[in-house]
Amino acid sequence: MAAERREDTIGKGLKDYYRDYFPVGVAVGGRSVFGPDTALIIKEFNSVTPENAMKMGPIHPQENRYNWKEADAIVDFATTHGMRIRGHNLCWHEQTPAWLFVDSVGDTVSKAILLKRLREHITAVVSRYKGRIYAWDAVNEAVADENSDDTTRVLRNSPWYRICGDEFVARAFEFAHAADPEAQLFYNDYNTERPEKRERVYRLLRKLVAAGVPITGVGIQAHWSIYEPSATDLRASIDRFSSLGLKVQITELDISIYPWEKNRRARRPGDSDDYTPELQQRQTEQYKNVFGIFRDYKGIINGVTFWNITDKHTWLDNYPVPGRKNYPLLFDTAGQRKKAYWEVVHF
Repeated sequence: MAAERREDTIGKGLKDYYRDYFPVGVAVGGRSVFGPDTALIIKEFNSVTPENAMKMGPIHPQENRYNWKEADAIVDFATTHGMRIRGHNLCWHEQTPAWLFVDSVGDTVSKAILLKRLREHITAVVSRYKGRIYAWDAVNEAVADENSDDTTRVLRNSPWYRICGDEFVARAFEFAHAADPEAQLFYNDYNTERPEKRERVYRLLRKLVAAGVPITGVGIQAHWSIYEPSATDLRASIDRFSSLGLKVQITELDISIYPWEKNRRARRPGDSDDYTPELQQRQTEQYKNVFGIFRDYKGIINGVTFWNITDKHTWLDNYPVPGRKNYPLLFDTAGQRKKAYWEVVHF
């Protein structure tokens, strides 16, 4: 194995091991594609997703102003290096600009105005990158969480829902398809392996498919941990969604060393961020297991994307516990391949 690892350090990257399965991507920012991680990105990955640069707030901060600089830089970088590009995202209830839901005097806008603004935004962004971005997360995290008080409602009680009902979801897909008919369009969400939320997502997808909405597939965000999901739950979700004739992408993969928590909280006595050998081994086994499942579904899964590059910087640092370090990726804080990497690529 040591000799193989020395050879692989010079030769193959993740994208090469999975050439016959699916593209392997990574979430990036403008600084990461022109910084110390550039060589690693080029070596290991053949797809990129702008982590924040194409979200509505950063790219469209004012109604009549767009900020294309960082998004353009990422697209140009990927194009130069022959990488595919996933656009993220066109419609979300977070990271939205302040002007979006109100009029000039601060009152909530009508459904007609909000859908008009959504159409104009999606048309501008998707048209700019037509033919360069092969897939978009058209709608992100619109489904209510599994612990929602209202178990009869599929969608979360966001400003989009309160103003438009559920119509905004279908309209977002239709606006994106009109702007680039060749682009793949995904609904993207987290915790889709948990049975209750899986069924909420399935109900939304089934409704969209039945209505002829131009949806390609579902993005399983895969913000997982060493504790979940089980192989049974993950397979159940892929089977359930693909039964509708949809593709599946793993869109935001990381495997936390801590149990899942959504709500921010203070650090508690006894909280530790030591990356112990036991935690490393459990993480290695989880990565090995989920990639084995991904390979089993290579006819359905048409993309896997990691959310951040190395353990040096990850969105899970300080979230949801300020001051706590996480180690969720395949590359350590020095950018070196971890034990989990080798279990992912040797099959």
